[in-house]
Amino acid sequence: MRKKPYSETDLFDSHGTYGSVNRKSIGLMVFGTVIGWGFVTNTFASWLSWQGYFLDVIGGKKGAWAYSNIGVIFALLIGFFGHVLLAGKRIKQQESV
Repeated sequence: MRKKPYSETDLFDSHGTYGSVNRKSIGLMVFGTVIGWGFVTNTFASWLSWQGYFLDVIGGKKGAWAYSNIGVIFALLIGFFGHVLLAGKRIKQQESV
């Protein structure tokens, strides 16, 4: 997506081209985390028994997909495609400066 190199001085300046916080990326990470945790289970740590809250959609915590940890794949796909969709315009703006 990025065709030009980063401006190193702007990376360390909160008022520079890139700013201090990319709210879209933070939101995307939170969204991917919530979806990912919803589709994973952990039998080794009892304090994580709350995870897997979306597994009922694909067969429940005892179904065929219960121990596949498909939530990891979902979270990675959300991060990748979300970044492609949300960051393209901002990257073009940054490179035009």
